Amino acid sequence: MTMRIRYALALLLTAGMTTPQARPNLSGHWVLRPEPGTEAADSTAADTASAADSTALPMDTATVKDSARADTAAESVEGRETPARRGPDDRERQQLARLAAMSQPVQAFTIAQSDSGIVVTNADGFSYTLHPDNRRRDVIFGSDTLRVRAHWDEGSLVAEYEPRGGGKLIERYTLAMSKQYLRLDVMVEHKALYRPAWRARMYRKDDS
Repeated sequence: MTMRIRYALALLLTAGMTTPQARPNLSGHWVLRPEPGTEAADSTAADTASAADSTALPMDTATVKDSARADTAAESVEGRETPARRGPDDRERQQLARLAAMSQPVQAFTIAQSDSGIVVTNADGFSYTLHPDNRRRDVIFGSDTLRVRAHWDEGSLVAEYEPRGGGKLIERYTLAMSKQYLRLDVMVEHKALYRPAWRARMYRKDDS
């Protein structure tokens, strides 16, 4: 066997080992843990790049604030003067409240993953399908219609939800090496927010 053939076989074997890791099987029944990250010491999902960057803030009422105040303070520190920016108007505040409600954690959900799509079913029985081909689709959520698209990113499933009225909810699902924990990073983006609002949650697989 020549060196060139051996090298080609090595490349094929490597590709076969890495492809499944790029799209892990997220199927299972996942239950929310009370303190994300504390029960998954063996989990790469607990301490890897699935978290948002350091500029993100936890999702709470403090993030729905008058961004003009924050901008003015930042400009004062740097010794510059700029026109004050207005805070969110009533319509923007309503949309922020809507996004905050969408970002609330569910206590449990089930994922059924196949070649045709990824079906997510919440504990209350509500179900929807994600198609990780990065194409936008209209999905009906109750009485609302959202633009939804999903894709794989370095072994994590990323889903983006865009409701009417602006803003975006982004979910990132990262499976632990143990395959017993699933980290869910949730981020809210809106032009009225000074910074994106972000929170991480950890779910444990329930095999019962």
